[in-house]
Amino acid sequence: MAPVDRIFLVDNLKCCAKCQTAKPKSDFYPRSKPRQHHLRAWCKDCENNRSSKYLESLRENNPAKVAKYRRNYYVRNKNKVAATNRRYNRENPEKVKAQWGAYYRANKEKYKNRARLRQLKIRQIAIEDFDREEIYVRDGGKCHICRRPVPQDYWHLDHLVPLSRGGEHSKKNVAVAHSQCNLVRYNTGPAQLRIWGDV
Repeated sequence: MAPVDRIFLVDNLKCCAKCQTAKPKSDFYPRSKPRQHHLRAWCKDCENNRSSKYLESLRENNPAKVAKYRRNYYVRNKNKVAATNRRYNRENPEKVKAQWGAYYRANKEKYKNRARLRQLKIRQIAIEDFDREEIYVRDGGKCHICRRPVPQDYWHLDHLVPLSRGGEHSKKNVAVAHSQCNLVRYNTGPAQLRIWGDV
């Protein structure tokens, strides 16, 4: 439809105050507080465009506010969110698989750490919250058992006093290890002496 110079409402048409285009009434959202014409001044396209830009700006400039809103929304609408997620997963199995695969590849350490913490909580073991990467940097990327360098993309977080022997999951009680070294040592050996600086 051709642009017009003023807002009007006639013959089921209304002019958008933003794009200055005459459109059907159905292309306008109703006002939250009804006034003269009970329709908003901007058409749906202009309103949606403004909302998208606002949300994009909010995500970039105030991610904490967005995260808080999402958490609160989830708490208030758990069943609705769960139903939506189940429906999406059923309708898009390949896309979901690809998304989880990409997430896992980009966050391997975080994924492993979260899975480990979940196991420890189930077993009611004392837990200190820390990042695996902190330990890797602290230990200089070297295995505490054989003293050789450990590849950053594949290593074990070894408990000096094994969890099976009452050890806790804390920075003081963990060290970097090759997977093979850790599995061979199992829950034996003098590694716990490191805690007191004896080795």
